[in-house]
This record gives sequence, structure tokens and C-alpha cells, in this order.
Amino acid sequence: MQRRTMRVNEAASGRRLLVIDDDAEILMTFELVLAAEGFAVETARDGAAAMSSIAASAPDLVILDISMPVKDGLETIKDLRKRIPGVKILAISGGGMYGMTDVIGIAKRIGADDVRVKPLDTEGLVTAVRGLIG
Repeated sequence: MQRRTMRVNEAASGRRLLVIDDDAEILMTFELVLAAEGFAVETARDGAAAMSSIAASAPDLVILDISMPVKDGLETIKDLRKRIPGVKILAISGGGMYGMTDVIGIAKRIGADDVRVKPLDTEGLVTAVRGLIG
């Protein structure tokens, strides 16, 4: 449950993002791309670690994988909606254990503002983030 924080160009946008994914390569890629766009980025490897970090300060946007160990994305979306009702949520899934068709609809119904399919290229990521929080 490693957690890292990158505050590159924080003053440029003033927007804080939390990226949750169990894939270290995806975390690193999203962190670098979004920091380069001027966002302050924090990362977590699962929903449980993420919810602990949120206790200190709420992000403007949470980007999360739906299929993760310890606490999956669907459980995390539900918890986020209870703790921070106004936070924007971008759910990302490659299908995983849930299957693609069901997971997108479920994520939307329980509170994701947008759902994208993996693999998500960097341009698609930035477009989705800007569409949700500017």
C-alpha cells in the first residue's frame, strides 16, 4: 500500500487529483502526464489506502481502476460518494473480473461521473480530466 505524492506545478492549476490503481506502471504514467498538465497528483495502490489519504484533504477529482485488490473501485466509489459527495470520479476499467459490459453501467449507477476503457492513451486521459474539472 505505497502512497506517493507529486506536487509539480501545483500553483498552475490549483487542482488536486488522486489516482488509484494497483498497476504501478499506470500510476507512474498517469502521475507524470497529469503533473505535466499542471495538476497536483497523489497516488494510491488500492481503495483502502486512498480512503486513508482522503481523510487529510479532499481531491477535486479521483481517477480509479475498478478492478483492484484489497478494496475495489466499485466499493471505493460508494465510499467516496458518502464522504465527499461533490468529488468528481473518473472510473477506468479493462473489464477484469467483472466483465466490461456490466462494470461500466454499475460504475455509472453508483456514482462515477465518467467511465473510460483501458488502455487509455495520454490524450484521452487529459481530455477526460479536463472535461470533468477544467
